[in-house]
This record gives sequence, C-alpha cells and structure tokens, in this order.
Amino acid sequence: MEQETLVENVSERSDLVENASERSDLLQNDSQPPRKINGWLAFFLWVGVGFGAFMSCVITILAISKIGVTPVSALIYCGYLGALVVTAVMTIVAFYKRKENAVSLAFVYIAIIAIDGLAQIALSAFGNISLEIKNVVRPFLWALIWFLYLMLSKQVKEVIPVEIRKTKPVEIILLVVYVVSCIVLHVELDKMVKDPKSSLLVSNEYLIKQTIAEMNTEFPTMSDGIRIEKVTLEGKTVMYNYQFPNVGLDDLDAGYISKHCIYHKQEVLEGYATETDEDIIGITDLFFGSGYDVCYHFKDRKDMTVYDIVVTPSEYEWAKEQADTFRCEKAAWEELLTEVNSELPIEYLGDCFLNNVTVDFENNALIYTVALPEMKSYILKLFITESYFKNFIIENAEGLSNYLWSMAGIDKMDLKYQLVTSEGEDHVQVVVPYEEYKEYL
Repeated sequence: MEQETLVENVSERSDLVENASERSDLLQNDSQPPRKINGWLAFFLWVGVGFGAFMSCVITILAISKIGVTPVSALIYCGYLGALVVTAVMTIVAFYKRKENAVSLAFVYIAIIAIDGLAQIALSAFGNISLEIKNVVRPFLWALIWFLYLMLSKQVKEVIPVEIRKTKPVEIILLVVYVVSCIVLHVELDKMVKDPKSSLLVSNEYLIKQTIAEMNTEFPTMSDGIRIEKVTLEGKTVMYNYQFPNVGLDDLDAGYISKHCIYHKQEVLEGYATETDEDIIGITDLFFGSGYDVCYHFKDRKDMTVYDIVVTPSEYEWAKEQADTFRCEKAAWEELLTEVNSELPIEYLGDCFLNNVTVDFENNALIYTVALPEMKSYILKLFITESYFKNFIIENAEGLSNYLWSMAGIDKMDLKYQLVTSEGEDHVQVVVPYEEYKEYL
C-alpha cells in the first residue's frame, strides 16, 4: 500500500515537471530563439504605453502645480497615477521577459485609457464642461485599435502564446485601484468647477491666489479719500495696498503716525470681531486659517511707506472670540498712553495745558487732566462751571477728536475732563458720555 502511494506521488510530480517544461518550451525554445519585439508591438509598448503614461503624468503634474496639493489629493493622485505608471512599467517588462500575464497587463492598460475617457465624458455632462469631439473619441479609438491588435496580431501570439497566457491578481488590483481613484478624482474635479472651496483637490494656497485675483477686479477704487490700489501676496503675507493721494510723508509728524497706527490696528481688530458679512468673513477665515498674516500697507502720494498694520492669525482668533464684546487690548492702551504722556504738558483748549491722560478700566473712562490758566479763584468759580466746560467741549468736539477719542469710542468709554487750577488743586470734573461724542469720531 505504501509502495502504491509512493508511486502515485512520483507520478504526479513527474506530470508537474512535464507541464512546466512544456510551458517553458512555449515561452522560449532552446533550439529556436524567441521572436524579437519590434514593429508595431514595440511601438505599442514604448510609444503607446511608455510614452503615453509619461505624458499623462506630466500633464497631471502641471495641472496639480496650479491648484496645489492637499493630503487627500496627494492620496488620490498616488492611486490615479500610481496605478497607471505601475501598469505601464509592468506591461513593458512582462513582454520583454515573456511573462504569461503580459497580454493581461496590456489589456488592463487599455482599459485604464478607456475608463479615463469615460470619466471625461461624465465630467463634461455633469460639470457643464465643453469637450471637443476629438478629445471624446480619441481614447476610445486608441483603446479599440490596440485591443484588436493584441487580439489578432501574429507577432503578439508568437511572443506570448495563447496557450500560456494567464491573468494574475495584480492586474485586478491595479484596475480596481485606478477605477476607484479615477471616480473620486473626477467627482472632486466636478466640485472644483462648481465651487473650488468644496473640493478636496484644491489647496488653500490656490484658493488664496484665486480670491486675491477676484478681489483685484474691483480695484483700484477710492474710499473715504484713500485709494485702495490692489491686494498682493508677499510670501506668507496677504498685503492690502493703500495710498493717501493728497498726503506726503513730510507733512506728517512721526509721533502722530506712530500713535495713529496703534489706534488703527485696534480699529481693524474690532472690524474683524464685529463683521457680519459672510463673504468677508469667508475671505478672512481663509487667509488667517491658512496661517497667513494680513498686512495693511499705507503709502503717501509719492509711494513712500507711511505705516504698516500687520495682523497675525492668533490676533485674528483673539478678536473673533471677543465678538460684540470687543475691547481694545490693554497693551495697546498702555503703549499709546506712554507715547502721549511723553509729550505732555502741551497747550490745550486755548490757554489751558494738558498735563496727563489715563484710562480707568474699571469705570471704562478716558481721563484728561487739564490745568486751567492762572486766574483768581472767584473768577474760576464764576465762569468755569461744569455745564459751561461741557458745552465748550461739545462745541469744539471736531477739533478735539483724535486717535484717543477714536480708541475710546471703540471701547465705548466716557470722556472725563478733570480741571485743576494752575496750583494743581481740583476745580471741576466734566463727563462726556460715549453717546454724546460718538458722532464726532
């Protein structure tokens, strides 16, 4: 019994060896060298498959370079181009090594071309994209010609005999990877055509460039006497370029520019905090959410820089968190008051002197300490009353309003004027509520 089993095993192994030998003889006979790959088969492999795959990669990469790469799009492109390139390389290698799945790989490559053509038609139909008829027909005609060639060519049959041809799992895997990647890619391309922001293929850098291009179609323009020239992209900074057409840098005091810049930045931050226009919010969210700074660049009539206001993503997020409860940064108030008080005392309100300016954050008030001129006390009490001084301030509000008033207006502070005598004794205190001076800001 054991001898019979042994004989059967030896017989089975002998059959396997004979089959393998026959298969090997078909692929490459020792007495007859295999048919060389030339003519139309060589043209198909090197031009149709090799060069075709190379050009597909070049065209796709050039398109990607315009819209950028996202982590998701990188994965999609890897599947899309990867399956194409791997199939092309494996097809060429398989034919030259006379592998039994060479023709099967070639059919997969042809199927890939046809599937891509079908996807283009679908994108054109659903995405309202016009395609020339030659671009629609070309991939299908190419696929049909080379499919018939592989099926009927005598040379192909001599290089890879029909009897030994096989399909391996790798062909199925490559085809599935390509089909899935192609479907996802073209779905996202359709989204990109309709709304770039909704597509996983589009990078934020591309969206920013497109947004800036759209914004610049409305510029240059004038607003409140300031010329808005254009928006530019300088590295990781979005720059709004403004010009004062009637102001020269030589006409401005350096101290005034510095203090005005401090106030202006708080005004910009307040604008971000209280903005309700969804389009504007979408643009600023895109800029700052992509890690870009935003710079407001102001020039004089001779294109000399007056000042820059730079807002970082963290400052933007802080302002957005404040929303309608926005208050100027205490550090900004401290910086501004330090600069203001360094120049005091100065003449103020005619023959008075401004001695000091402070902020009472607890009571939300901007406090001016004003020294009255030398006068007899009974004259001061008789003429400089609280009601008189308050009316005087309101009547001269346009002349008194400056960056201090404006910054106080952002915080809706009251204005407190503490009048002291020339000897420093308290005389009277006047309070101007925000509601009474806001119209002069």
